Amino acid sequence: MVDAHTEDEPARPANWGPSDNLNALLPVVAFVGLNSYKGLGWAIAGTTFASLFAMWRRWKTGQGIGKFIPILAASLIIRGAIGIITDSKDVYFGTGIALKVMVAMALVGSVVVGKNALARLAPYGLPLTRSTTEHPIYISTTARLTLGWAAFLLLTSLFDVWLLSQSSANGFVIIRFLVSWPISTVSLGVAMFWASRRLAQIPGFPGMLALIEQQAEATKES
Repeated sequence: MVDAHTEDEPARPANWGPSDNLNALLPVVAFVGLNSYKGLGWAIAGTTFASLFAMWRRWKTGQGIGKFIPILAASLIIRGAIGIITDSKDVYFGTGIALKVMVAMALVGSVVVGKNALARLAPYGLPLTRSTTEHPIYISTTARLTLGWAAFLLLTSLFDVWLLSQSSANGFVIIRFLVSWPISTVSLGVAMFWASRRLAQIPGFPGMLALIEQQAEATKES
């Protein structure tokens, strides 16, 4: 059971918008620019600050990551400190890859124990009612999506390992960004299309498009 809201009171959706492109691009620009002119240590410090700033922007615009901020911020700072101390691109990016694998394992574990992560996270991003989140179709759909998410992270981790061994620090950051953006976009689109078709079987489910429109309206009002 997902205890995120009341029966007919949807959760307040996270506010997504054009600023998310800037949030994703800031750390890349900061790293490449500083690494080119100041060196790896400055690049790691700059991209860490840019990532923290992007996180703060999301929080200020009401995107549902509030309770995760301390964990995310701590991991960014610790990873940045390790990278600066070792002054090694392999160590810095390697810790990021390791964290991604750990998240994938945690996602699989959440399904194994019957508390899949996406079932609990989705109400923070979409205005879902309790009648939807308690339905067996919702639980099974989000469980499969959680496993798909884990598989995606593991596959991209393998790509990251290969890319890291074949490129410079700047090349790794730029190529990974250029590759991950379209792949992530397509994967998300396919996942949402599939989930929408399955969730449409739940009585009273308004449809994914209607939920996204409600989300957009909430963004305008906030």
